[in-house]
Amino acid sequence: MHPDVAPLLLVRECMPDQFASLGTAACVVDKAGNGMALSSWSASDATGAVTVGVVAKGTHQNSMAQGEFSCTTRENEVYIRYDSGVTNPVSPRGPDKIRGPGGISDGAWDTEAATIRQLNPLTDEVYSGISGRITA
Repeated sequence: MHPDVAPLLLVRECMPDQFASLGTAACVVDKAGNGMALSSWSASDATGAVTVGVVAKGTHQNSMAQGEFSCTTRENEVYIRYDSGVTNPVSPRGPDKIRGPGGISDGAWDTEAATIRQLNPLTDEVYSGISGRITA
């Protein structure tokens, strides 16, 4: 391994505290078994938490923070966004920097998200149903 890269990669494989971190100051704390921090200054602070992005932080079990400055807020969820609740950011941010997933297929099960493509026909149907009943 190139000597300039070696300090950036730390992988330990031993049960039960497997973890991996990659990036300047990327950190997986002791209590975050099976955690992963990928990118500079990202941190995994809970069992199974995964962070991908500069200064991303995973503090909830089995959660994922993806994207610069993303922070988890619940267990067992994936976060692909900027969290406005983070104080003292390293770089300037604003509320217009909310992220969202793209390329998502239509939800088919009750536990899956609906897409705008699925909601638009329903919106048109509801509007058509009530527009005739509205009087000025």
